[in-house]
Amino acid sequence: MIRKRSDYWQVKVYAGLDLLTGKERYEYGSWRDGEPSFFRVNAWRDQAENIAESLSKGNRAVVLGRLRTRSWETPEGEKRSVTEIDADEVAPSLRWAIAKPERAERSRNGERGAERGQFNDPTPS
Repeated sequence: MIRKRSDYWQVKVYAGLDLLTGKERYEYGSWRDGEPSFFRVNAWRDQAENIAESLSKGNRAVVLGRLRTRSWETPEGEKRSVTEIDADEVAPSLRWAIAKPERAERSRNGERGAERGQFNDPTPS
């Protein structure tokens, strides 16, 4: 479930969203909520725009990507860490919803060509 949509910059190259996960479990004759986990999901460029236009707070989502843990120390000397997902794919969950895919039409002008994947790099495998 999307907990909040944030960090959608005006230049539209990055979308960060918080993903709340929690598995329900059957216990003593009834369903109970599992322990929740929160993950920051990072997406860039066109994918970031598509996420911002397609999903909103409270929507169930499916995320495929790589887990990454970052650690740092605050100026006060406290050690902190966060686990994030660098998203390869983000989609609405179809368990209790219907989605009708629509090709995103984006203008490809010279000013923003670099952020639009107009490099001559080979296609990722």
